[in-house]
Amino acid sequence: MFFRRLKSEGLAAYSYLIGEGGVAAVIDPRRDCEGYVRLAAREGARVRFIFETHRNEDFVTGSTELAAITRAEVFHGRQLDFHFGNPLGDGQEFRLGSLLLRALHTPGHTEESFSLVAHDLDTGREPALVFTGDALFVGSVGRLDLFGGGGREREAAGFLYDSLFGRLLELGDQAVLYPGHGGGSVCGLGMAERSFSTLGLERLQNPALKERHPERWTRAQLIRQPFRPAYFTRMEAVNLQGPRVVGGFPRPRMLRPPEFRQEVEAGALVIDTREPHAFAAAHLQGAYNIWLEGLAPYAGFVVPYGPPLLLVADGEPQLEAASRSLFRLGYDGIIGCLATREHVPGVLATGVTDWYYQGLPTSQLGAITTPDFRAGVERGRYHVLDVRDDMEWAEGHIEGAQHIALGELPDRLGEVPTDRDIAVHCSIGHRSGIAASLLARSGLRRVSNVLGGFGAWTAAGYPVVREGSRG
Repeated sequence: MFFRRLKSEGLAAYSYLIGEGGVAAVIDPRRDCEGYVRLAAREGARVRFIFETHRNEDFVTGSTELAAITRAEVFHGRQLDFHFGNPLGDGQEFRLGSLLLRALHTPGHTEESFSLVAHDLDTGREPALVFTGDALFVGSVGRLDLFGGGGREREAAGFLYDSLFGRLLELGDQAVLYPGHGGGSVCGLGMAERSFSTLGLERLQNPALKERHPERWTRAQLIRQPFRPAYFTRMEAVNLQGPRVVGGFPRPRMLRPPEFRQEVEAGALVIDTREPHAFAAAHLQGAYNIWLEGLAPYAGFVVPYGPPLLLVADGEPQLEAASRSLFRLGYDGIIGCLATREHVPGVLATGVTDWYYQGLPTSQLGAITTPDFRAGVERGRYHVLDVRDDMEWAEGHIEGAQHIALGELPDRLGEVPTDRDIAVHCSIGHRSGIAASLLARSGLRRVSNVLGGFGAWTAAGYPVVREGSRG
């Protein structure tokens, strides 16, 4: 038997290649899927089966793309009306040499959620591995607000309870758990950083499996649901219909500044993937600032689908990573990158540097350190905007701050005052960099990003308001 786990950075999404006897299967493939074919070929195998544990919400599935390359069959739960692939039945079995994969219906996260149970028949019939999708994570369980399109969380909790305690844990403590996501994913709360576990270890350590009383368990889960990004709705529709096949990962063109400027003037949106402090110093007017590692989890929060996109980064490896992150989120209109390399006396110009060396206009954004921020707050200079999530806010915030979570900000821009100096903060300054660029795009000019964010504020011992307390 051979086995590989592939991680999509930023999304913290896991996909798997497993096979034996010249036959391979892929579970929850990502859209840039050439790697599965190469890995299978190294093992002398061909991908024949593609399984989707559920209709993914946070990225575009690679099933249609991979099927076009390999002619493999795609399988997913029959409880939703997928427009591609084959319906998967509870208990349905697939042979890959001496490896047996068995489908196990585990609804709750979504109606059609399935787990795949692997039996190594060379060693016995006991379940050896289980791929749980978003039903069970290491240290957590799946969110409940996506069941049946949302609004059925209590019903979903009942299904998930039965899936966890009546189906998955019954496979035995020996089964190795491979989930669909790890720590940092928006598909659940409190996931451990560890990428795999065993059902026995989860039985002992997973907080969501400690309570066995159904009603108490349901109440506990219903109060712990994470924020739902708006782009989930688009991902659900695309993954139900079946993503169009594009023939592989498309690499954007490298554009000289004059060409880049023409595309901007024609209506393309600019995403600048540099760190917030670099963006603040000089950037193209109207650009979104989403740092490189933040593209996968946050681009869908703020960047609209449809318009063509242009990228700015610090170099070609960063541009490659940025393009892949956006491709996995279904942004197909990346037409070019500002990444020219030309020697200017004494320096190597690239990206924005090359842009302003050619005399093209840039904009600036305020960037303030914690001591200056504190002094401004005490003088009443700043309207403070906190863009952290609800749980972070409840754990502590700055007195008098306005709270609008980043994912809600595009729809609530009108609530931010236009006649004040705005100081935006998050936990360390990255999400607030996105928010500050969004405010600047909306026409606000007196906007500053707080470098170090709330973490630096608390590290300095400045006053914090917590739920039920003052000071």
